[in-house]
Amino acid sequence: METTDEEHRVWESHRAYYDVYVLFEGKERISYNFLSNMEEGDYDAEGDWQQMSGQALFDLIFTPGSLLLLDPNDAHKTGLIAEEAGPIRKVVFKVKIV
Repeated sequence: METTDEEHRVWESHRAYYDVYVLFEGKERISYNFLSNMEEGDYDAEGDWQQMSGQALFDLIFTPGSLLLLDPNDAHKTGLIAEEAGPIRKVVFKVKIV
């Protein structure tokens, strides 16, 4: 995956799964806000994807070895340019909420 600017990425959250991100290579910026601060759009139950719009409360700079856990109250926009566009290698684990 290649990091890109804000206009090419979307805000999202999930209801049925936690997201666990682990970055192996590159540098990625992740924008974050609380779901309650966002304007929610349609929810895709099959894909567990909440569409929304809003502004970042803060940004995280994700570097190799970093781990990030996002729960359903965490709106996030991933894959953003940290310093300059470049490739990243990461894995996202979906952990079912029970």
